[in-house]
Amino acid sequence: MPHASEESDAPIEQKSPDDDGSSGDTDLHDELTESSWSGQVSQRIGTNRGIVIGTLIEQGIRRLRGIALPPAEVATQLKTYVRDEDDDQAISKILDQWPVVVLTGADGSGRFSTALDVLRRRVGDTIRQVRREPNAPFDMAGLQEPHTGWILDLRAEQPPVGFGHELVEDTDQLPEGSCLVVLMSTAAWAQCGQGATEIARPLEGPPREHILRKQLLQAPFAINIDNWLSSDPISRGIAPLLPAKMAAWANAIITTEDIERHKGSLGSDAAPDTEYFKGLVLEVVKAAEDWRTELLNWHNTHSDSAYRNYLLAAAVLEGASSDKIYRASASLATALNERPEPRNGQQGLGVVALTHTANAELQPDGTIRFRYHNYAEAVVDYFLDDRPHLLEEFTRWTAAQVTTLGEADLTAPLAQRVSHWTVHYTARHRRTNLLRFLAEQWSSSHTDVACVSAHGMFPSGCDPLTECSRGPLVGSR
Repeated sequence: MPHASEESDAPIEQKSPDDDGSSGDTDLHDELTESSWSGQVSQRIGTNRGIVIGTLIEQGIRRLRGIALPPAEVATQLKTYVRDEDDDQAISKILDQWPVVVLTGADGSGRFSTALDVLRRRVGDTIRQVRREPNAPFDMAGLQEPHTGWILDLRAEQPPVGFGHELVEDTDQLPEGSCLVVLMSTAAWAQCGQGATEIARPLEGPPREHILRKQLLQAPFAINIDNWLSSDPISRGIAPLLPAKMAAWANAIITTEDIERHKGSLGSDAAPDTEYFKGLVLEVVKAAEDWRTELLNWHNTHSDSAYRNYLLAAAVLEGASSDKIYRASASLATALNERPEPRNGQQGLGVVALTHTANAELQPDGTIRFRYHNYAEAVVDYFLDDRPHLLEEFTRWTAAQVTTLGEADLTAPLAQRVSHWTVHYTARHRRTNLLRFLAEQWSSSHTDVACVSAHGMFPSGCDPLTECSRGPLVGSR
């Protein structure tokens, strides 16, 4: 009887769901990034002062309980899935001989989506997740339903030596017409798969261009899709990436066109050999790569925390007035335990200089907007990765902005944005501390109702506790 190990390098906390809504995006963008697995959950926490944000994900709960995955949701998960024929033939060959197959690969290699695709064609709509706690023993005899496709998710676990051999030995315990797909990391299988290599398939995935093309086909384009896909910087950028990373590139291309269309700049000058189109491609590359390299250089250049706090405050409050962002940067410094110099009179840096340095622009109406798509979300992501010891202080300050902003048209988008960053961070790091900080802050510190839908926070078909074969969409990356 196989058992999962007692230890795991990356355990998943199950008290809250786990790797990102956006503000100012178009209907087209929202349609592409609309979540199909998450549901809105209302939950009372702490002092029972009101219903607060519930970011528990319906899909995660359903899986932990072993409830069958609804066919409509499976279909949506596979909407942009691209089957790799080599992988598919190898998996089919294994399942023709054994009722169990182990899919190995890195996070983002598409193991879960591949499992759904294989099982749906093998057993139809009866697909279930094995019900178990992480690192708990697994007994194949407990899978009693006939003609059922089972998924055993061990991606964040390290089963003991001999686990693979025991899987092979216990295959006769599966009911008639049932099969089991086990998901595991390549390193974990190397340690526990001795004597069972015949049931394992390391996923390679289809050519990345094919994945990107299928995702781009979900939206209309003014520029021919082939122009984007044949662009050398894009083809080189996607070639070494895992399937999950393609979504960020699709999102960047779609939104780059949206921005140009709204500016009225998208015209006949968008041929592949023009400087205009080449400039658009460079913007796509920067956005898809999360601006990480540029932000690293920016922080190396601007070590003064006055610049950094203004940049971060502008990212959180993008679209607010310059006065609010300027004051918020000072309160952020205090929240992060700094002692900022007083800004009496004209002392210190002013709004114009700070805004320009932050790669943002002061709009005619006095509000502040960044020049580039995804830049605000990338700034927050960079901070969360760069200063993990300030996670609680930043979350407390950010959550407080939702009720202190005082601008109704910005409060709701900010609440959604904060929630989105939280679940994205939780998914990427597989830790729920940020999620917990946010829930506690909004429930105990504010008496007003702060209900925010989790709908739209995740990419279509993405499970926050696991990996999505498409990766994050919505302005965060």
